[in-house]
Amino acid sequence: ALDIETCVAPDNAHRIVSLGVAVCRDGGIRQRYEWLVQPGCPVDGVTAGIHGLTDRHLADEPTLDGILPELRRLLDPRPGETLVLAAHHAAFDLGWLRAEVERVGEPPLTDLPVLDTCGPLVRLAGLSLARPSLAHLLAALDLANERPHAALADATAAAEAAIALLVRADGL
Repeated sequence: ALDIETCVAPDNAHRIVSLGVAVCRDGGIRQRYEWLVQPGCPVDGVTAGIHGLTDRHLADEPTLDGILPELRRLLDPRPGETLVLAAHHAAFDLGWLRAEVERVGEPPLTDLPVLDTCGPLVRLAGLSLARPSLAHLLAALDLANERPHAALADATAAAEAAIALLVRADGL
């Protein structure tokens, strides 16, 4: 499961300021990774107010191309493995991640099947949410996220939600 936090650059594109990954195998989270990322532009006040990351926090962090080798290692399936990428509102996270990879001149990420935790699986698991937010999904599943808008916490919450949704859908 993956989550990114962004800031809005002067060109109105989103730049990644943090990225979290929770690796699941055999029905549980096995590893967690988090990177702070120097976005190459000032962090705007609106998004800093959401995720709490400022220019000062990110000044000495690597740029996206500096963390891509490790991220690629996590997102490339092992031989014989089927890797599925989970995210909440996956189009946002994956769209901006792909755009940023292209912007820094790196080859595209491996194209993977995607499980969006605010997609059809919610209905298949027998849930109806008032809003498609991660917070509403977690509440419906009796799960919690102690640090909303922190990339690793949100990736972990999305992973836990994906596991719970799959279990529920399998049991119906």
